[in-house]
Amino acid sequence: MANIDGTATFQSSVRQLETTDPKHPSTWNPNYQVLINNDVYLKAEIEAAAASIGTLNGRVDTIEVDSAAALSRAIRADWLYSSYRIAIELFLDSWTLIDTGTIDVVATVAGDESVDVASTASLTVGEEYVIFDDTNAETFVIEEILTAQRFRAKAVLQNTFGADARISRTNWAVEVGYAAAGDGGVYFSQPLNLGIESDPRAVVVRRADNDADLTLYFQDGDHPNWTAAPWSWRRDVEAGVIDVEYYVPAKGEFGLKMVSAHGDSGEDLTIHHIVGVTAATNLGGEHNGPYKPVNASPADGAIDIQETPTLSIAGYASPGNSSQQAIEFQLASAADAFGTPDHESGSLPPGNSYAIPEGVLTEGFNVFWRARVQDAEGAWSEWSDPTSFTADASFVYVRPPSSASPANGAADIAEMPTLYSSAFEVDGGADTHAASQWQVRAAAGSYDAPDWDSGEDAVNLEEVQVPAGVLAEGQTTYYWRCRHKGDALGWSDWSPEVSFTTKDVFAVIIGIAKVNSGGGSGSWARVDEDGNNAATDASYFGNHPVYNSVTDAVIDGQSMVRVPKFYYKVGQAPTGSDRAGKKCWWISDQPVAGFALHPAFMDAGVEIDHFYVGKYQGTDDGGTKLGSVAGAPPLVSIDFPTMQSRAAARNTGGVSGFMLWSKYQLSAIQMLALIEMGGSDSQALIGTGRVNESSATNVDAADVAQATWRGIVGLWGNVWQMVDGLRQNASSLLEVWDRDGNQGWVSTGITPPPTGWPVTMNDATGAGWDLRDVFMPLSVDASESNGSFADRYYRNTGERVAYHGGYWGHGSNAGLFGLNLISAPSSALTYIGGRLAKV
Repeated sequence: MANIDGTATFQSSVRQLETTDPKHPSTWNPNYQVLINNDVYLKAEIEAAAASIGTLNGRVDTIEVDSAAALSRAIRADWLYSSYRIAIELFLDSWTLIDTGTIDVVATVAGDESVDVASTASLTVGEEYVIFDDTNAETFVIEEILTAQRFRAKAVLQNTFGADARISRTNWAVEVGYAAAGDGGVYFSQPLNLGIESDPRAVVVRRADNDADLTLYFQDGDHPNWTAAPWSWRRDVEAGVIDVEYYVPAKGEFGLKMVSAHGDSGEDLTIHHIVGVTAATNLGGEHNGPYKPVNASPADGAIDIQETPTLSIAGYASPGNSSQQAIEFQLASAADAFGTPDHESGSLPPGNSYAIPEGVLTEGFNVFWRARVQDAEGAWSEWSDPTSFTADASFVYVRPPSSASPANGAADIAEMPTLYSSAFEVDGGADTHAASQWQVRAAAGSYDAPDWDSGEDAVNLEEVQVPAGVLAEGQTTYYWRCRHKGDALGWSDWSPEVSFTTKDVFAVIIGIAKVNSGGGSGSWARVDEDGNNAATDASYFGNHPVYNSVTDAVIDGQSMVRVPKFYYKVGQAPTGSDRAGKKCWWISDQPVAGFALHPAFMDAGVEIDHFYVGKYQGTDDGGTKLGSVAGAPPLVSIDFPTMQSRAAARNTGGVSGFMLWSKYQLSAIQMLALIEMGGSDSQALIGTGRVNESSATNVDAADVAQATWRGIVGLWGNVWQMVDGLRQNASSLLEVWDRDGNQGWVSTGITPPPTGWPVTMNDATGAGWDLRDVFMPLSVDASESNGSFADRYYRNTGERVAYHGGYWGHGSNAGLFGLNLISAPSSALTYIGGRLAKV
């Protein structure tokens, strides 16, 4: 018995390779394609003794190997590509990717599309084949099967073929373990599937190191026509043999086509094997550098070019999909004078353009220029073909602006960034800034078809916001540029482009910073996610994915308001920001690093997309249920447990999820409203509400409705509103519901502060609780003028339940942040009501 490493000689062939994965024990299924997965082991039976040939992380079913050398090659290929799912072509009867056999031709005539063959049984309409004899070969696609011995091709054949011709998917001369690919030779594979990963595939061809040419094509769902796949690497294997690795951007199931052609030597090409690999191998070698760029702007022969034009190539492309690392430009006085160029840019960061500095060009002179690009592997392209332009006879022009922000290489850019240019400037004269134009392209794109073009814009002269839907998340790289137009002098040249990279996840984040405490309601400023001042208006919140999704609904006949899921963060604005060190509250529509799902959107351990809150203060529904309808007085004079049971009484007849609103639901509303209001004084920023009267009134009365935020009416005033989920126990310690939505009580161990006006809010955390979820005062002041949250907080010792907002005669004490921990659960008073909610 031979050793697999080839140190001894095999005396007989391997009969079979057996799958031993747990899902397919002893499964024998002929399959010529070798697919490799992590949980399958191969076992070779060599005559009577079993010899382990190792773990091939794959599935191989009933494969016969014709020689020891072939088996050795297969195993070595597996070792080489063991990190990948692979497919192997060994040119053996039982180990091949060729999908059909050969069909004998009876006759066909040049200029005719019909072909007579021995049998059409194995042919497929729409598929491509090769017809060949010892002299000619050409490919064709079958249009129609006419009879059992005749078909029609889509196009007429160019050659006459007789009975010595054959039709196949491959006309390479396949020998035992290799193929001789002749001039005009074609190879087609059966469909391959190397997994669902998004990485581009690689195909490695082991071939003779001669001047014969091999072009590889692929075809998949996104590429219905055969598409050329460029080679990216070549590696020496042994004398006269190389591996050539091709970049194949295929997805899912795909096919391969290879076309061979003689070089100047006229030699055939020996193909030893073909290996399809899930992703690039990263095995290195000689790299196929970037494609030669093409000069784009100024156009060849352009005249009247001003002093500092921006030179631009049409785009960057790499046969191996290698990213761009650098670009370089040269200027010379003639097309053949680049041996001693007049000006060189030196190696520049990735991009397609370069602004010639002042002092380089001379008025009226003709200039030639060229460029080259470098990829991430360090390979430079050829220089572009030089083109020329002529400088203006007099340099009076609008200066090209600079792309000021985002700065070159900026990262974590949001979906709708604002682009800023430098100020309008004129060289050698004066003019008025009449318009600007802004363009954004993807890293692999060009300005011939930019991802976004503002067109001539007479409004956004020095800054513009990229619209929604232009940029893609996922750390995608883009480039942008702009130009200015003078009223008299016309357009400047384009600014040198700069790049930026988007965020992993686009999230619309907005927050608010408490700039100063005290003063009755503190001072506040809206901030972006970095703690810098954010310019927002009504349209901003109207378009925000969270705020614009707060909508009315009717459920079980009750008027409700839907509040959508969001994520939040409480912390200090970072050093260097506009509000550095100030406490901030932020909300995001997406789960991003540092943000937590607000617990109002957890129910019984499950994340929910929204909750509903009563549009109106709780009303009486038939004496048994808590309702939410217009034109009715609030339900009052019942104790806390009864209010809870009236809310839960709605859960009958297939209805579920109704409850008395909770402190988590209230705090979600408070957080959203605080940011949108831009401060904590809800009476001043939204409306006074019914706080200066002697009794309650209907829940939709005009003064009650003054206290409305996004359709939720009477958030303060008229009557106090009972709130579940927060209470004080008999030991005067604060308790809250667990954060997972199970409505289990968790003690914080914290004794709340005494009655007063809140100055700061508590950020303490513990196992199963976090007071950043709720607006619970940490420190208070006895004087209203020293408060930061505008509304009074009340607290007594012992077992207490929570009320919210204030009542009809509460004056300036009432508001969105009014909190009462002064009453026992048994209290039932005319100025205490509740509010319905539903999960």
